[in-house]
Amino acid sequence: QRVNTLKGIWNTAIEFELIKDYNPWRGADKWLKEVVKCRKPKNHPWEFYERYHRNPRFRCLWFHGFRINELVGIYRENVVLDAPIPYFRLVHQDNRRLKNKASIRDIPIHPACYADVERLRFGRTAAAGWKWSQDFSHKLQLPPGDAAHSIRHSFKTRMNKAGIIHPVQLSLMGHEGKDADDFYGEVDLEMKLDALQKLH
Repeated sequence: QRVNTLKGIWNTAIEFELIKDYNPWRGADKWLKEVVKCRKPKNHPWEFYERYHRNPRFRCLWFHGFRINELVGIYRENVVLDAPIPYFRLVHQDNRRLKNKASIRDIPIHPACYADVERLRFGRTAAAGWKWSQDFSHKLQLPPGDAAHSIRHSFKTRMNKAGIIHPVQLSLMGHEGKDADDFYGEVDLEMKLDALQKLH
């Protein structure tokens, strides 16, 4: 999307004769699509991340499948602890917007993370997530692109292995469904918690 935006800006500048007839971004979107299509972060087991086992951000990413910016940006008031099933409420906020409409969701707090929630730093900006992700990648010597988002890929793989049904997976990860039946029925907090408790 960003490359397409840049390409459009250059085309407009060419059209208004502000620059010469050369767009360095022409064709770059096709190349990037191939790169993204080929990118497949390696799934590592829990043991691989030993140095992060006590890190509250890592633990919340591992047990909930968040995008890093969803987690670092959350406000304390969006962590609901006084409910029968405690949960994170993910909504658009002034310090960050979520990726899409499906990303607005409630995620039960995995019992393994109750203590971690108290140790989280709330209301950070996207820059804090980016920095944490880069440090994470550097310290674990991960390949380029395999930073915090690789934990999310692992979360998806673990759900597949645990036999968690597709609508629950979509609801937990904040993915938009592509099939008509993805939009039927309701996935409640109890179903989500049951799914999360199958993941270790």
